[in-house]
Amino acid sequence: MNKKLVAALVAGAFAAPIAAQADTNTVTLYGIAQVAASYWDVDAVNGVGGVAKQGLEDTGSRIGFKGEEQLGGGMKAFFQMESGVSLDQGGGTFASREGWVGLKGNFGGVQLGRGKTVFDLAQEAFDPFNANSTLINTGLVDGVYYRANNVIRYTMPEIAGLSGAIEYGDMEGKGTNPSGNGVKPQLIDASLRYENGPLFVQGGYEYQKDTRDATAVSDTTTATAVPHKSNAVLIGAGYTLPFGTALAGAYRHVEVKDSGNKEKRDQFLVNATQPFGNVNVKLGYVHAGNAKGCPDTGCTLLPADKGADYYIGAVEYNFSKRTWVYLEHATADNKDNSGLFRTAAVDNLGNTTYNNGDNRTTSLGIIHLF
Repeated sequence: MNKKLVAALVAGAFAAPIAAQADTNTVTLYGIAQVAASYWDVDAVNGVGGVAKQGLEDTGSRIGFKGEEQLGGGMKAFFQMESGVSLDQGGGTFASREGWVGLKGNFGGVQLGRGKTVFDLAQEAFDPFNANSTLINTGLVDGVYYRANNVIRYTMPEIAGLSGAIEYGDMEGKGTNPSGNGVKPQLIDASLRYENGPLFVQGGYEYQKDTRDATAVSDTTTATAVPHKSNAVLIGAGYTLPFGTALAGAYRHVEVKDSGNKEKRDQFLVNATQPFGNVNVKLGYVHAGNAKGCPDTGCTLLPADKGADYYIGAVEYNFSKRTWVYLEHATADNKDNSGLFRTAAVDNLGNTTYNNGDNRTTSLGIIHLF
């Protein structure tokens, strides 16, 4: 037999299983590129501050890789690595946003890593906006987590429109803080969602133990953790009317307690989206009440005694499903300079002397998905 033919047959024998295996693997590059020209305005507090300026800001650009491998029997291995990038100034940290690896199949899915909590994702179901001053800003107050480290998550299979997940995380900070108090940080989150045509109902729950520092900010380092327990509950629903109007509303309750105090706050959110061809008009409002149960000297477990209101409106023009431009305005009205709600103005103009006051951001931006 011709030596070249033998060589070709041998090479083909080895290449065939490799090619077959390659067909079971998928890796996808994805991301979002988004930048806005913004005007920021922060009111003076006690005669100090009162700053306004304009500039460019990256509003959440990211790049990621995700993939799957067919393992047989309906089971798959999967991974995700997502990094934040700054298009206006450069820079970024690898896997700074999401980093997961796991298995999924008919039983649901199990994944290990780091990323947005399922409670935060439940909150984001009620945020249809785009820029750095979206409604989710109002959900990241009172110590509720945004992203968590060292997470083990189980996601249930979807059954008749019902889906959900539960996770446990941030368990590596066990130790003793400088005050001599033993701390054992942990996080338990859960979410449940039901969808049926134009209707969705969304719930979420978050439990924290020993994860906050003395300023009521989630921080699992043993150097700053303060012994405490906290619970957050979210429930809401949305409905899309026959002529396209999408309406949604949610209620959230946060309660934090230590050996001596129990402080709590209620929060309400509503939003509406109306499409007109390629144009979407969006409105949103959030009200956070005054904290309850705080000592006469002020809250020690929640970051602010007084509440706040948040107003936001936007107009979008969609060039396609992946590219659109928008004009968005958000106002944070903080009672008695509580500093509870913050638009992007505080990050861009913030100063510890006056960043608790009312603040506003107007953004004209572009978003492209890839």
